[in-house]
Amino acid sequence: MTIEKIPGGGHVITGKQDIELMRLITLKAALRMHIKGIRMSKVSPVKVARQMGFAGRTAKQLLPRVVEEIERRMANRNKENA
Repeated sequence: MTIEKIPGGGHVITGKQDIELMRLITLKAALRMHIKGIRMSKVSPVKVARQMGFAGRTAKQLLPRVVEEIERRMANRNKENA
């Protein structure tokens, strides 16, 4: 993942593939919190996952599919970098 530090302690993720991967990682965390009953946003992570094309009605159904997609993308990324 291309991460650049910026003055003041911030970070910037660059590259379309890296941004998409980071979105999935963030979605995975949001789904896990949703399952535990922690609500962090007005928009449900289930709704976000379904808008991203994942099939499922509940966070418990969607989480394994999101994890599988992250693993697939990470494997492809590792093959490209090797």
